[in-house]
Amino acid sequence: MIALKSIFLISTLLINIFARGYIFNDALFFEEKVIPIESGSEKAYVLIIDPKNPEFSIKPVLSFDQVFGFETLEDMAKKNLALAAINGGFFQSYGQPIGHVVIDGEWITMPTGETPVFFIDNSGKPHLEPIKARAYVEAGGKRFYLDGFNRFGSSKEAILYTPRYGTSTRQKPQGTNLVISRGKVLDIVLGSYAEIPPEANVLYIGKDSSIKKLILEKIKEGMEVETGFDVDFPQIEPNEIKNAMEAGPFLIRDGKAVVKRWEPRIGLTTIPVARSAIGITGDDRVVLVTVEGSGPGRGISLKKLSAFLLQMGVKQAAALDGGASATMYYDGRIVNKPPGGKLRPLGGGIIITGRLSGGSNAAPASFP
Repeated sequence: MIALKSIFLISTLLINIFARGYIFNDALFFEEKVIPIESGSEKAYVLIIDPKNPEFSIKPVLSFDQVFGFETLEDMAKKNLALAAINGGFFQSYGQPIGHVVIDGEWITMPTGETPVFFIDNSGKPHLEPIKARAYVEAGGKRFYLDGFNRFGSSKEAILYTPRYGTSTRQKPQGTNLVISRGKVLDIVLGSYAEIPPEANVLYIGKDSSIKKLILEKIKEGMEVETGFDVDFPQIEPNEIKNAMEAGPFLIRDGKAVVKRWEPRIGLTTIPVARSAIGITGDDRVVLVTVEGSGPGRGISLKKLSAFLLQMGVKQAAALDGGASATMYYDGRIVNKPPGGKLRPLGGGIIITGRLSGGSNAAPASFP
């Protein structure tokens, strides 16, 4: 009778453990799982981190630390002495990230306002929600909102550039370029492809910009100016966003799967391919997942991926870039087998840096 009671108590405990998913005994650990799929099974690689632990940092990384270019995740991780890493959001043809990137408080690209941004605030709390923001320049008490920040523009736009964009504005259309350093207009240069000096910003004003006349009437060489950002949504100050990278579409919102059949930049979400995703649990742990696609027609759909994340107690989740881009790095190596057997160069990723103390990778409890 005593033995039966013991078995019952142990079984009840295990059920409670499985229902909660992982038990978190420490700030960072990694586990390899097997996910049943229609054609058999696929391997999933899971990283879990407590972003509030001061020994660790989770943040974006860009290839060559700039907007343009491509590097493998392994190269970026090793260069930054990362403990772990996963591929990032989506990127354009020259490696430019699509959407928001903030690294150590420095805004590098603007949010689209269309897809969720994974960001960590100054307190270490993780968030996953769309952000709407605007760049501005202010002089003489007058604030001018700009059309963009660190991106290609047209002759009808006013765009602000920083050295993260490169050594020049790459702007072919003619315009007026205000070179700004330490809050002062150092020079005004006419033409295209204006040089971006180190530790300076350049405000490009296209010749057909609707605010060209207003800005140039107000701002002169030698004047003090301020550049910055206003966040329209959510209610957070720009300087409260410590690290951020825009992801793909929501997979889970408020604990419920919200996967659509078709998504921009992804296409049909029902097709099984290699996938990566990022999520946040109810107790503010960050979950990173990469699922292999071991061959043609193999991998996982976004619906099944969201179900997998829900089992781990994830309350908010979004897709990252997938297919050949789906990559995870841990303990000095790439842990998944990339589709095609070769690492795809990426525009950027998300890395975990810090130090591991003794026993920091104790295995968490599994789930059925």
